[in-house]
Amino acid sequence: MRSISRFSWFLIFLVAGVWIATSFLEASLEIVSFKVAAEVVNELLSGQSENVSDRTFVFTLAAWIVAVGAGLLVAYLAVYGLIVPFQIDQATRMLKSAKDRKDFTANYDDLHIKLAKHSLLGRAWREFDETLVKPGFGSKPAVIQNTTRPNVFFNAELVRGHSFGLKMMPSIPGYFVGTGLLLTFIGLVLALDTAGTAVTTEDSSEMQAATRKLLEVASFKFSTSIAGLGSSIVLGIVFRSIGIWIETAFARLCEEIETVLLYRSPQAISVEMASDLKEQRDYMKDITQGDFFQRFGQEFEPRLQNAVSGAMAPVISGIQAAVEELSSQSRQGAEDLLGKFTETLHEGAGTEMRELAKTFEGIQTNLSTLQDALGETSRGFGGDMERVSSTLTASLAQATETAEAFNTAARRLERSTAPLLESGTKISEAVDKMEASLRTTTNALETEQQAVASLSEKLAAQMKEQEALWAQYAERFQGIDAELGGALEQLSKATREQGERMHEYAVKVDKGLAEAVDKLRGLLGGLDENTREFGESVEQLAEALRNGRNLTDERLDDPL
Repeated sequence: MRSISRFSWFLIFLVAGVWIATSFLEASLEIVSFKVAAEVVNELLSGQSENVSDRTFVFTLAAWIVAVGAGLLVAYLAVYGLIVPFQIDQATRMLKSAKDRKDFTANYDDLHIKLAKHSLLGRAWREFDETLVKPGFGSKPAVIQNTTRPNVFFNAELVRGHSFGLKMMPSIPGYFVGTGLLLTFIGLVLALDTAGTAVTTEDSSEMQAATRKLLEVASFKFSTSIAGLGSSIVLGIVFRSIGIWIETAFARLCEEIETVLLYRSPQAISVEMASDLKEQRDYMKDITQGDFFQRFGQEFEPRLQNAVSGAMAPVISGIQAAVEELSSQSRQGAEDLLGKFTETLHEGAGTEMRELAKTFEGIQTNLSTLQDALGETSRGFGGDMERVSSTLTASLAQATETAEAFNTAARRLERSTAPLLESGTKISEAVDKMEASLRTTTNALETEQQAVASLSEKLAAQMKEQEALWAQYAERFQGIDAELGGALEQLSKATREQGERMHEYAVKVDKGLAEAVDKLRGLLGGLDENTREFGESVEQLAEALRNGRNLTDERLDDPL
């Protein structure tokens, strides 16, 4: 519920309380008539004051004071005595839903969203969340820690700072006292004015009537003071109770927050920092004075070897695979080349040679036939010569065919050498590929060599930087003791200055209280003086009445 909403509810309860109290008083008391009071007020506004001392009007004014007090009582009880503590307890119940600190840490995100949207505590919770230390991964303890007490953020000032009604609440009882006394003194002034006019008359009966009326008016004029004082007392008790209820609700909330959070005071943080610095100092001494670098070299050397071996293993494997593939391709290419050459030779040259052998066999047969024919008789010389001529012609034809066969064999041999040339080309391409692979491998090895050289240079530079860094750390930690001493001295100085400030503040507060008491004493002295003056005025009035009565008696005794 926002502040404007609370103010609206406050007005609703105020009007309702005043109306209920007014109706109740008018119905239960015969001397209270708001109609008569309204008529007298209209007369006063028109300049007539004859009925100001009317008993009904005076008691109605007192009833009005009581009714307004009752309305304020109902409004404050409803809005600030019930609604505000209920809202605070609602946030407390949210925190109580967590079983322990670990459960609260696990469900913190959901609870934070709800509390950040709380109508009364949302802004304070968001500010308080900024002071919390959330646990990181693997941190100990694994719970949320607070570095500031919750009551710094959650207190009655949180509600009072944004509420006009709570700021006015302590002053309202005093206003009722002042209102009652003001109405009483106004009535007494008017009554004394009327009585003074009656005293100047010489008629004793009129003087007695005026005196009687003055006493009656003085008696019931104090009813407004009684109503104001009574309302002030009741409102003071109720308002103080409302303040206590709000403070108690905040105390319960802070107690529950302390239950689900782990508080880390600045002193504990300082002690922890001092302990960590001491451990770091000892560790740095061990680094600068011990065998740290020897152990570092022993640990770093095998790891460097493993890293280089791991980086070079793929390169070596690639080279081995390339060599094996090249060897396999070369062997397979040579075998294919020899197979194709043998097959071509068998298919081409072998066939031609067989045909040539057959041709020579035919020639040998023809020569044998020719030799046999020459041994015959000369009888058939002419015919034989013709046969010889035909045979020679046939032989020439066969020789021509043989030459053509040789040409055909030559062409076939040429065709058979084409696969051999192709195989040679493949071998040349394989050799080129192998050369390129070897060149790539060589480049990769050169690159790896350069990378290893660069890595060595970087490691050397890193070692130099580490040596310089450790030297700087050694120089810094040599002054840790002096710095800690200075820090403790500053802390002691700050504590002493804080104590002096608290002493000065206490002196100022004491002085302020003394001044307030002096002012209150002066106010009470003035009130006492006014009371004495009022008593003296009453005594003077009584003496004047006695003198008037004596004068009346003397006139009655002396008729002349």
